[in-house]
Parts: sequence; C-alpha cells; structure tokens
Amino acid sequence: MPKADKKSDEKKEDNILLSKILDKYKVSAKFPGYSTDKQAFSREYRIFKKEEAQERKKTTYEKLCADSESILKISPDPVTKIKLEASILFTGLNVTPIGVTSFAIITGLFLFFISVFSIFVPIPFIFKFLIFVTAIVSTYLLYTYPINLASRYRVESGSDVVMAVLYMTILMKTNPTLEGAIRFASNNVSGKVGKDLKKILWEVETGRYNTVEEGLNNYLVQWKEYNKEFVESILLIRESRLESSLSRREALLDKAIDVILIGTNEKMKKYARELETPIMILEGLGILLPVMGMIVFPLLTIFLAEEMKNIGLYLAVGYNIILPALVYFFMSRTLEQRPATHTKIDITKHPDYVPGNNIAVHIFGKTESIPALPLA
Repeated sequence: MPKADKKSDEKKEDNILLSKILDKYKVSAKFPGYSTDKQAFSREYRIFKKEEAQERKKTTYEKLCADSESILKISPDPVTKIKLEASILFTGLNVTPIGVTSFAIITGLFLFFISVFSIFVPIPFIFKFLIFVTAIVSTYLLYTYPINLASRYRVESGSDVVMAVLYMTILMKTNPTLEGAIRFASNNVSGKVGKDLKKILWEVETGRYNTVEEGLNNYLVQWKEYNKEFVESILLIRESRLESSLSRREALLDKAIDVILIGTNEKMKKYARELETPIMILEGLGILLPVMGMIVFPLLTIFLAEEMKNIGLYLAVGYNIILPALVYFFMSRTLEQRPATHTKIDITKHPDYVPGNNIAVHIFGKTESIPALPLA
C-alpha cells in the first residue's frame, strides 16, 4: 500500500475517533489542520498579524497615556506597578504603568484646578461639589482602568477557558501532541483565549519560544493568580503525554476536565453565597431610597424652600445624577467579580448583527444602523 494512502487512512481513522469523542461531550468542532508548508504558514501568519493590527488600533486612552507620559513622568507605587504591569500584559494595552499614572494625575489636577476656579464663579454650590468629586473619581478610575479592564476580560474569557480545556483534552485522547491540542483549541475557541492560543503557536514558529511548552508556561503565568483550576488542568493535560499507559493517560485527561468544571462550580456557589449583602445594598440604593425620596422630597421643597435656596436643584442633581452613578458603580463592581457560568455566544458575524448601542432601521428596502442614544 502506498504511503500516501496509508496516511490518508490513518487520518480518516483519527477523524472518526475524534468525532466519537466530540459526540460524547456534545460539542462541535473544526478538525485541526496539520499543514507544515512554510509558505502557507507565512501567509497565515501575515493574515493573523494584519487582523491583530486592525483590531488593536491605538485607542484614545492609549494615545492620552502616551502624551501624558511625554509631558510628566510619574511612577506608581511598587505594589500597584506590579498589578498594572500584569493587567497591561493580559489586556494587550499599548501603555506603560508610568503613562497610566501620569494620565490619571494630570487629569485629576486639571479637574481640581477647575473646581478651585469654580469657587470664584457664581454658580450653585452643588455644581462646585460635583466638579471636585469628579476630579477624585476620574483620577481613581483612570488609574485603575487597566486593572478593571483585565478583570472584565477574565470574566468574559472564563467560559472560553473551560472550552479550551475541553477541546485540548478531546484531541489529546486521539493524538497526544501538545501542539496539535493547542491548535485544535485555538481553531474552535473564540474570544481572547482563542487568539492567545494562536499567538503561542505563531511565537513558537517565529522563534520567540523554543517549544510550545515554553510558550504555554509563559501564558499560564497570566492566569496563575486568577484561575488556578485552569492552570492545573493545563498542567494535567501536559503531563498526560508522559504516560505510557493509555488508561492512565485518559484518566489524567478526564481529571483535567473535572478540575476546571468543579472549580468553576465551586466559584459560582461561593459567589452566590456572597451576593446577599450586595443585593441588600442595591435594593436599598436602587429601590427603597428612590421610593422614599418620592415621598420626602416634596415635603422638603415645601418646608425648606426659604431656608435653602436652590433646594430643588440639589434634589434633582442628587436624585438624577449622584444616586444613579452610585448604583451603577456598585453594580458594576459586583458583576465584575462573578465567575463564568455559560459559554458566551458570538453573534458579531451574523448578517443581521447590529453593533452595541445601535438600532436597525429599514429605509427604502435597506437596513441601516444608527445610534440609539438620540432616540432614547
């Protein structure tokens, strides 16, 4: 039998076995490609880098951080610097800890000087107070933006992490090669995790890492403090290659899936138990306080109108700006701590997809996407 026919038959057998395992776990997948053609790889790599460059156009935040760093270089404290470096690496932001700190401080000082200048301007005190509070809040939010963005990315990537372990395990049961497992997972997992796995393969081929294992170890460092179950599962998958016994290897691979699933389940239970206090606070701020305000505010405007000038303005600002801002801030912080519990469905490639904050309008047989804010 010719070698080409023999390889073709072996590939068909592997695909049949792989299909059976996919049916067992009730998932669908693209079968991995194993082309070693250097020209094909170079073409794929150029396409990957082009797509990455298009998606990573410098944002306004990154430009302002770079400009601020060139104006005034302010270093963060050592502890925060470590957190910022880890978050910047994870999110892929094109900034430095010094640039982030400089932008936050310069913005805070600018708003602070405006608040000082507003003292001599004849405007209601509530607006002077809002400018001062905005200076403090803006400084904090800009200073911690990379950290908060990394937390959001980890929450959004949580479900992809589970699927990555599952796909890697599936391929390792048919073809115990770490490179093939990563390639298979990267082809079938969307979002940041899928791109990161592709990047590991590209960086191995381009010589940044000597082996896939080295690139994978470097990538796992980003998850070590935030998802230890993911790291442990990947290590089990990696160690399964060293097992000569088929039953022992499959036991390690099954354990890798159990570790990530049980860990995610335990995190969700813990998060649900800790939700009692945040829900009570949100209920008080978002429901009880506004209802009580509807009863008390008319009385205040009647009895304190002469003693407190502009009381109606104070109540309007507090009720319509400050209170919603507090509720939104607290709610966002609570949701950022949630673990992933389901697979996020990517609908961006659907022909009828409308970008966020936009609505679809049918005009003369054509569908146009327009901002929803002016119509809200």
